[in-house]
Amino acid sequence: MSLIQTPYEYVNEPNIIVKSGNYVKGLGKNALIIGGKTALSITQNDIVQSFKENDIEFSIKEFKGYPTKKIISEFAEFGEEQKIDVIVGVGGGRVIDTTKAVGNKLGIPIVAIPTIAATCASWAAVSIIYDEEGNQVDFFDSQKSANLILADTKILSEAPDRYLKAGIIDTIAKWYETEPNLKNNNDSLQLKIQIEIAKLAFNVLKETSFKYFKYKSDEDDLKDFKQIVDSIILLAGLVGSIKSNEFYGGIAHPFYNSSTQIPETRNKLHGEKVAFGILTQLVLEEKPREELIETFSLFKKFGVPITLKEIGIVDKIDEKINLIAKDVSKKSGFYRGINYELTSDIIKKAILEADNIGRAI
Repeated sequence: MSLIQTPYEYVNEPNIIVKSGNYVKGLGKNALIIGGKTALSITQNDIVQSFKENDIEFSIKEFKGYPTKKIISEFAEFGEEQKIDVIVGVGGGRVIDTTKAVGNKLGIPIVAIPTIAATCASWAAVSIIYDEEGNQVDFFDSQKSANLILADTKILSEAPDRYLKAGIIDTIAKWYETEPNLKNNNDSLQLKIQIEIAKLAFNVLKETSFKYFKYKSDEDDLKDFKQIVDSIILLAGLVGSIKSNEFYGGIAHPFYNSSTQIPETRNKLHGEKVAFGILTQLVLEEKPREELIETFSLFKKFGVPITLKEIGIVDKIDEKINLIAKDVSKKSGFYRGINYELTSDIIKKAILEADNIGRAI
């Protein structure tokens, strides 16, 4: 079984938010808008004005917390009561994951309006599900991706750099996680396509990112920024869009998923913890010391965590690393192409070694 799940339309323009109604009216006439407090404060006036101009009825609900089964059910029940026929998610990954899950439950078109470029959540046909405390507990596999993504590059460029840097690392992770699988699966066309897309994203980001941050100004030239956003949303999203019964991945994202069980790490962004997961994976792959130092130094330039302390683990370290290592190991059979040994003891040792290298740097 092979499947490609992609949005019908992806638009990346500055100020596209003021035209949002022009795009949404072709998908439905009674919308539920879900957004975080900050995201709505930035976008609500323009969305409301555009929806009114295009005769779209709407309800607005503020999102708080995590994408939980309870919250998804509550929004879905509200949508059924209001007979909504299109759902719009405005904000970061948690809001958009919630929106996708609700839209798929109701079987209606989904619109994603990201206000930070920290993940490919607006593209991916999956939602990460948490419990009320913030532990990642499940995945909601969508039948389809968002129908429409409106990436307003002006809004995205005005978000704090921290989100963009986390998004860059989360995208780079796609290369680190897919490429090693080719060693044992050279006959997989699916994997080869994923690797080529991930490599393109990696190269674009290496070419444009440092230049963008070095020369960043208030000028209207968003050329480099648009390429960065496209790499984070479109290219990283495409890597995950190509699916089959075989799943090829690495340790970076499982490390993030397992780390959500440590409460003091929850103020770190997805890409920030994925960064330390990549570094752990490179240790597991027994990469040469020079390559490890190069990658650690690269991540340090982006300001993402390269030590346990920087992701929030500062006490009871042995206990917490044991928990993460056991959880990653327990799920390792899910990843077909991993060609390095995975036991909880080996993973724990790799985490601690990654921390040692990071602290030395």
